[in-house]
Amino acid sequence: MQTIAVEPPKPGVRLVEMPEPTPGPKEFLLKTLEVGIDGTDLEISRGEYGTPPSGEKYLTLGHEAVALVLEAPSRGNFEPGDLVNPTVRRGCGICMPCKTGQSDFCFTGLFKERGIKGLHGFLSPVFVETGEYLVRVPPDLAEVAVLTEPMSVAVKAVHQVLKIQERMPWREETELEEKSALVAGSGSLGLLATFLLRYLGAQVITMDRSPDDTMRADVIRRIGAHHLNSREVDPLVLAKDFDGFDIILEATGSPHVPFRLASALATNGIMVLLGVPGKAVSVEVDATGIMKDMVLENQVIFGCVNSNADHFREAHGCLRGFLDRYPEEFSAVISHRHPWEEYELAFREDGRDVIKHSLLWEER
Repeated sequence: MQTIAVEPPKPGVRLVEMPEPTPGPKEFLLKTLEVGIDGTDLEISRGEYGTPPSGEKYLTLGHEAVALVLEAPSRGNFEPGDLVNPTVRRGCGICMPCKTGQSDFCFTGLFKERGIKGLHGFLSPVFVETGEYLVRVPPDLAEVAVLTEPMSVAVKAVHQVLKIQERMPWREETELEEKSALVAGSGSLGLLATFLLRYLGAQVITMDRSPDDTMRADVIRRIGAHHLNSREVDPLVLAKDFDGFDIILEATGSPHVPFRLASALATNGIMVLLGVPGKAVSVEVDATGIMKDMVLENQVIFGCVNSNADHFREAHGCLRGFLDRYPEEFSAVISHRHPWEEYELAFREDGRDVIKHSLLWEER
């Protein structure tokens, strides 16, 4: 079968012939229906990182997938014809988080990730997987289920923010109404986080380096958030209008961004870092100012990575909520769906009319 793959660390994406997988006794055979392309895929395609399976030359890309069960083991939790989302990370099998289904908190670093680190991804006609790494897709979400993986990462991040803010016992755990939030980056993760924070009642500003007339900016405004072109408006100046931001969610992957935005945090504010830098760069920071504010203003800055099956299930609830409240805007998020044979189009630089690319193995 042909898969869409890279040869790390060489840049470039190509079709590679690989043997069709045969399911083991506890494995499901799955037909790929749709795979989303995100910043991680683009960075791997540029040779910034990515690790093939041990002893192999190529790495099949793709970690945001919706698939159809073709064959199931005799005692499986799914049947042929079921729609599923595969999760991304496979635990080390050693530490307690990985043994209890929470490999997103792996202690050893020996985990593997589909399409990223040590395991092939889902940009192939079929693949095999065990049931513990599959999450059932409700039929009414079939059209947007490819967004489940990035949505799950946003869900986990906001959940962690709320858990940490329980340190303030006078506020309710789910209290986001009228809180100010700055989302740095309007890629699929940043945009889905914008939807989530707005859905929960926060006042949201989403910042990128694009003009105000892009499709992304239009969607951001239409759901009641504000779009900020950081080339024209300094977010630090804007932060003064809010007395700082209660929440900052960083989704750019640029090491310059979070350290500069740290001074935009409000008293008791919290910043979550989701972006992963590619190439190493040096950044000059106001270490004294950041440390002073964190201590005297009770601020928190923390990192958050990946998600697990529980977050995927929560993500399904969010997708349904967005479709109910923002049907037109949310339907526009997957702006470009391509047949898998046109994969090169999904790895091009985004234009003004592009929000997110996906590749299809079956017409929608």
